[in-house]
Amino acid sequence: MDKNKAKVLLLFLAIPFLVFLIWKVLGIFPIQAQPEQQTQLEKEQNPNSNRNPNVAESDPSETNPPKLDSQRELISEESLPVDAGNGRQRLLPSLSLSAPGSPTWAGKARFIAISPELVEALENEIAMTYALIQTLTEISEVEVQGPELPLPEFHDQGEFFGVWMVPGYYAQGQFWKTPIPEQEQQIRLKPAEPLVVKAVNAKGEPIPGVSVKFWNYANDPNYASLPWRERLERKYFEETLETGTDGLASLTYPLEGPMTVGVEAGSVYAPSLLLEAKPGQENVMVLYPACSARGRVVDPDGNYVPNSWVSFMARTRQGQARGMGDYPVQSNGEYHAESVSTGADGIMAIAFAQGYALSMQAIPRPEAGREYAMDFVLHPGGESRFQLLGPNEEPMAGLLVQFSASGRDWVPGAFQSDPQGRFQGSTFLARGKSYWMKIQSGPFLLDTQAIQIPESGFLEQTLRCDSAGYWNQVELWLGTEPQALAECAWIPDGSGKRLSWVADQRSPWLPVGQGFLHLKTEAGPSFSASTALRPGDNQTAVIKLTTAKVRAMLPAPGASPWEVHGFDARGGVLGQFKDLGEGEHHWSLPTGKIRLALMQGGETLASFGPYRLASEGLDLGLLSPAPSTDLRGRLVDGEGHPWRDLTVQLSGEAGGLRQTHSQADGSFQFTRLAPGDYELQVLPFTQLLQAPDLRFPILIEGAEGSQELELTIRAGETVEVQLQPRPSQAWSGWLRRPQHWESVQVSTSGKLQFHAGTDALWYGAVARKPGEFYLAGQFGAPPTQEAQIQISPLNHRRLRFLQADGSPQEQARCWISLDRYRLPVAGQLDHNGRLDLAVPKDESRYGFWLESESGSLHYVAVADLPKEGDWQWPQSPVAMQLQIQDLQGQPLPAVMIRSLQEPLWGMTDQNGNSSWTLVQPNRPLRAMKAGYWPVQWLPRETSTATLRRPAKPLLVEIHPQLAPVDLRLQAEFDLGYSWQVPEFQSADRPRHFRLQGVPEGAYRLIASRDGEVVLERPLDLSAEETNSVRLAKP
Repeated sequence: MDKNKAKVLLLFLAIPFLVFLIWKVLGIFPIQAQPEQQTQLEKEQNPNSNRNPNVAESDPSETNPPKLDSQRELISEESLPVDAGNGRQRLLPSLSLSAPGSPTWAGKARFIAISPELVEALENEIAMTYALIQTLTEISEVEVQGPELPLPEFHDQGEFFGVWMVPGYYAQGQFWKTPIPEQEQQIRLKPAEPLVVKAVNAKGEPIPGVSVKFWNYANDPNYASLPWRERLERKYFEETLETGTDGLASLTYPLEGPMTVGVEAGSVYAPSLLLEAKPGQENVMVLYPACSARGRVVDPDGNYVPNSWVSFMARTRQGQARGMGDYPVQSNGEYHAESVSTGADGIMAIAFAQGYALSMQAIPRPEAGREYAMDFVLHPGGESRFQLLGPNEEPMAGLLVQFSASGRDWVPGAFQSDPQGRFQGSTFLARGKSYWMKIQSGPFLLDTQAIQIPESGFLEQTLRCDSAGYWNQVELWLGTEPQALAECAWIPDGSGKRLSWVADQRSPWLPVGQGFLHLKTEAGPSFSASTALRPGDNQTAVIKLTTAKVRAMLPAPGASPWEVHGFDARGGVLGQFKDLGEGEHHWSLPTGKIRLALMQGGETLASFGPYRLASEGLDLGLLSPAPSTDLRGRLVDGEGHPWRDLTVQLSGEAGGLRQTHSQADGSFQFTRLAPGDYELQVLPFTQLLQAPDLRFPILIEGAEGSQELELTIRAGETVEVQLQPRPSQAWSGWLRRPQHWESVQVSTSGKLQFHAGTDALWYGAVARKPGEFYLAGQFGAPPTQEAQIQISPLNHRRLRFLQADGSPQEQARCWISLDRYRLPVAGQLDHNGRLDLAVPKDESRYGFWLESESGSLHYVAVADLPKEGDWQWPQSPVAMQLQIQDLQGQPLPAVMIRSLQEPLWGMTDQNGNSSWTLVQPNRPLRAMKAGYWPVQWLPRETSTATLRRPAKPLLVEIHPQLAPVDLRLQAEFDLGYSWQVPEFQSADRPRHFRLQGVPEGAYRLIASRDGEVVLERPLDLSAEETNSVRLAKP
């Protein structure tokens, strides 16, 4: 009995120990946890419990990763790899960090579980963001308090990605799979300089308290083609800091390489984005004050348009070059654009919705802090379908098409032609309006054609593009050996652009003319050859090159073997010869102009050439690396102030392009340059400099060390011009450059401030109100800091403008032109047709334009106007109906008509008609349509003009009894302007001649000998079939 009691007592005492042992070993005993934490048992039963529930309904603004402050408590620090059953193995709870120097270890680590949902999104979603990653998988952040980095709780659930961020060291990331090999448990940090961002206003003053967000580099053009693991490595980072009183925000654990930085400053300043910020330098971000816009977007009946948006675009010299935000329209038809930048000369607001024509409004010079009221009415868009045909009536597939109302601001969206050359037109096009259609193949603009959207109904139209061709096949021969090609590219002369295609396929449509075929072989070397592409022909290009031997000696290579690369005159790679050692070598390269580069470890150590390689070969002797040189430079303006953030490119003789940016002090650097001639190119930020690219020849002489230079860029310096005397009324300024006008603000003290540039031709100011229009300016030379504009005295003309019936031209708009260039600002007559017109003393350069009630423009030279009194136009405007037809009398739609002496233009409708109101019908008009020869005529003589298509080539055979004779072709019609009939060219056979490049129509073929005509024959050249004639002795 005593023994049984002892056994029971022993068993009773052993139960707690057994339970404790089971809990300790298996980890299944429930422990008490804080309410916001999950127990280990709950986590094993529900491994997805940390994920963001209801992913589809989650708010992206509430996607901050959960911070598990008690992470260490949830992982046993005493755990070692042990068998956990089912073949699973528990992992070490931490990774080991090591770093040079004395790290503070006051950092953090972030771990991302590789879930199937994340992998699927990464494989299919190119626009991956950190916020989206948070909705697709578990993310854990832990503090780094020492060299031991604790693992996340999901570390034993498969693969995960981790990144550690320790101040003073680069943030680094790595993938792990369980179990983690021992060699991957050691992580070595790399020292880093901080990435510093400075937020300043337009005056350069620091802006404190703004939010600065740091991302992975977002401007990689190859991002979409990367494997999903590399895409995740590019998108895992996102940190937000705030600028201090000095406007600085410093990220002490940046990524290695450039990063993208965004700044948000509330409602005072508009957001700003810097695509490429680099550690170790001060990255300046200029913030401009914000304006806002509010209004309604409705259909013609005042109803809400579903899925409608309002987009804001910055208006620059290049058109709509910069997006400034898209804002959705609410179900009540209202939108609110809270923060739109004023850092542009003008803003275009565009309301759009699928199936509706675009509605646009402009903000010429946005004012900071102002809210603009802008309402839009969206009208249903026109429906259209087109077919593109090439010169041989062949469907043109795979071309991109865009539409534009002005040739400058392109309608959103691009459309691709199908295998039959067909595509649907944009539903953003307004009914009853004319548009330009831009036809593009890759980077090449093939043609621009005009179309007219009908007021009602469906537009279906076939268009021809005669300025394109394609290569059906390309062959390359080296000597007598055909080469297997991998890739071909077409580079038209003077374009600098190229389009590539797979060698065993037909090329895309390409611009015709002279150019270069760049051919890459399957063996690796590339070759370039000059040739010509004809319109429409499915041509075969046969490139035949001969080869010769290049012989050279190489010294001992040292640690890694040599490489020698050969290049042609255009930088094409002719051959790559690797794993070369000491001694004599022989390489076969195509004859012609070549260059060689000696490389080691992927770095060019010396360049040689150019050489002329002939059939007998070339002996170069010893090729050895020359001492490398660092090129250091500084960009300054005329007063020695630095130019920052300018792109600097360096190109060498052996091809290749290196690029950097000037720092805050204007400095830039290129390292390890081989001797030779280089070209340094500075690409100014056009918004600031308004200047062309600047190029400087550089000679690297080959001395070990560095070479320094200082470049002064005077273009684009800020110039301040004073109006004299100080004005007593409001004036606005203007600036004329070779291709455009610019508006310039004038202060109340009469000062104009702008970036002049060497291309500024004219500058001045205007004062205008109903009944007054004053112009003053300087012309012919760039302005200087001491420049003044005399606004008094001016030559005044006080006039009353009358219509043909003697009544005044009430409140009509008017313009002043300078050397036929109309200024971009308009004046206005008063209600009695009166105007006080004032221009500088040299009146011969100025013209005056007045808009009639019908909308037509009347022009008269200022010098022809009286000093005062009434002015009535010499004749009444004439309303005319112009018609354009082809040679067969069929009407031609979408023909552009413009006046050669007035800024007037129009377009024919589907019936070939165009309505015009002309003040002076004796001034010539010109009609143009793609695929036709232009025609010029006087509308007072006829209201009908005929366009002619290019004729097919004319082939002439001369009978032996008639030879030899000289041939010429004489047109029997008039195009309205002078044009030169080309000369006959010898054909493939004797006494056969060929002529092309003339319009269809009636001609006379004239044969002469020693200046005397021996034979004449009338010809009617056709555009449909080849024209041939045989001349025999009469």
